[in-house]
Amino acid sequence: MQTVTIENVEEKLRSLSPAKLSAVYEFVSLLENSDRLKLDTLDGMLLAESVLSRELGGAEEDSVWADL
Repeated sequence: MQTVTIENVEEKLRSLSPAKLSAVYEFVSLLENSDRLKLDTLDGMLLAESVLSRELGGAEEDSVWADL
């Protein structure tokens, strides 16, 4: 695989239309934030788990599901 440098990318970017340049910017922003988004998603799932366990746990809930 070819080594890509910032200069290679800049050269390609200079030939793009404004619309395509905007799409590249959005994509790069998504890549830049992808690790943070994964953490945010995990945090959200963990928070939801604690809320759901409070809301759906307990004897009353267990009795509802006992026949299944």
